[in-house]
Amino acid sequence: MSPVGIHQFSGKILDKNVCFQALKLTDQLVLWIGMESEPAFKDFALAMSTSYEKSPITVKILGDASSLTSSTLASRLSKRCKKPVFVSFNISESNQELFTKIEERLLEEIMISPEFF
Repeated sequence: MSPVGIHQFSGKILDKNVCFQALKLTDQLVLWIGMESEPAFKDFALAMSTSYEKSPITVKILGDASSLTSSTLASRLSKRCKKPVFVSFNISESNQELFTKIEERLLEEIMISPEFF
């Protein structure tokens, strides 16, 4: 398999067309989540496990430091996938229900196509 794999999928979540793009690198994952109608790259976070902490550490690279959406998702995915994960979450009108449904759709895709994650 190539050292770089790209996987795109989407879903209608609470009447919104949400797009996902996963870029699988050798030992890390880059995930972009955004709206089909307004593609953007406004928020970016990294999470990775260390031998010093139980939970993955997170770093906000781009975007509002008070918004924890990308960081939270990156941390959960890093723990699940056991690798560093970058997440760019670009849905401005996010609420807890929408975030939960987006995460559920993502986890469903990981179960269906684990080779891309």
